[in-house]
Amino acid sequence: MFLCAACTKQGGTEELPSKRYEVDVLFSPSGLGDSGYNDIILYGIQQTQMKHGYSLTMHLTDSVEKGWSIYQQWLVEEVGDDVERMMIFAGNDYEALLRQSPPEVMEGSKVVLFETDSLIPNVYTFSLETYGAAYCIGKMASEIAYSAAVLAANPEDRNLKHCIDGFRDGYSGGDPMNDIAVCYLAERMGMGYDMADRAYQLSYELYQWHSFVFPIAGRSNMGVWRYLREYPGRVYSAGIDGDMSKFSYQIIASLVKRLDLAIEEFIAAWINDGVLTDENVRYGLDTEFVDVAVSEEYKDFFAPLADGLEQEAIEREREYVYGK
Repeated sequence: MFLCAACTKQGGTEELPSKRYEVDVLFSPSGLGDSGYNDIILYGIQQTQMKHGYSLTMHLTDSVEKGWSIYQQWLVEEVGDDVERMMIFAGNDYEALLRQSPPEVMEGSKVVLFETDSLIPNVYTFSLETYGAAYCIGKMASEIAYSAAVLAANPEDRNLKHCIDGFRDGYSGGDPMNDIAVCYLAERMGMGYDMADRAYQLSYELYQWHSFVFPIAGRSNMGVWRYLREYPGRVYSAGIDGDMSKFSYQIIASLVKRLDLAIEEFIAAWINDGVLTDENVRYGLDTEFVDVAVSEEYKDFFAPLADGLEQEAIEREREYVYGK
């Protein structure tokens, strides 16, 4: 236990216990090493730990079942009164299980889920809204592509649906005759994010019919960009999570999610203020946490378009999220 001295009204001192903060992070199975979502979370967690000095334990398993077992053990651990702790689910692979078995209220313990768009009892949640940024990328794609497709991990992830809808609305301009194609790598929630070989195979088929493919499937995206490197031509793509322009010169822009900054704000509020909102916190294009990064090779053409679209995309995003 750490002790600190505090002045009393009598001019003496009293010793007050200092809080110790512990953070456990449970990553998606096989999630690290994707050069995107999970690696950005890792960077944000490490940077925040260096700044705030909490104890950090990271868990990486090869299955949801093993990860859930780690969480169950964490729930029953005995901790001292001087400890504040947090379990972070760094991805929505565990969302269905948390909804089935939400945690009880625990003094000094917080459970956090990235990312979901709705509340779970006794679980703190936040998400990065991608509709507006995807809308911008769809508009850009419509300037150079005669036909476009999205390659998504699975149809059950609601965050992916928001991204698909934004890209569709931006690309089509509301014209049903100019709709996009959507292809899924897997059928169930939490799947399709580590299937780069399958994404590579599907890229061959998709690029036969479409000149723009927007992959939103975690590590699987690498399969699309590998295809572009091996078969360069007048076909294009976009990145997601971080700036992915280094993987192919045919990536015109990236939907950037500054999860590292969002994590820092979230944890800082917990440590400094001791209070987290019970509401689902949603960060969108109108915040510093979501942006569109135009690739260097395309800035002369697309940067003015992206800048001019930003306010329109923000308004469309607000209508999409809150106007339904």
